[in-house]
Amino acid sequence: MKPHLYAITDGGIVSCFDAKTGEVVYQERVGGNHSASPVYADDKIYFLSESGETVIIESGPKFNVVTRNNVDEKCQASIAVSRKQIFIRSDKHLFCIGSGK
Repeated sequence: MKPHLYAITDGGIVSCFDAKTGEVVYQERVGGNHSASPVYADDKIYFLSESGETVIIESGPKFNVVTRNNVDEKCQASIAVSRKQIFIRSDKHLFCIGSGK
């Protein structure tokens, strides 16, 4: 499989690029306002909006949303991943999702 790079605009448009050529593979709207960077973990790409919604897509050349989850709090920091746990920092809380096993 070809490696890909992912980006998201402030207005919630995801772009997938061919890492070797820079060619745009797709652009899709996931919505929301974004200031956090996309994060890769477990062969998926995670996008966190400022309203606290995480959109998870499959990595690869086809756009496929795996799920959407919302912490319903203002978020501007990028997601962190460690030991099979995902950390989301809002303006009020630090969320840890996963068992760590």
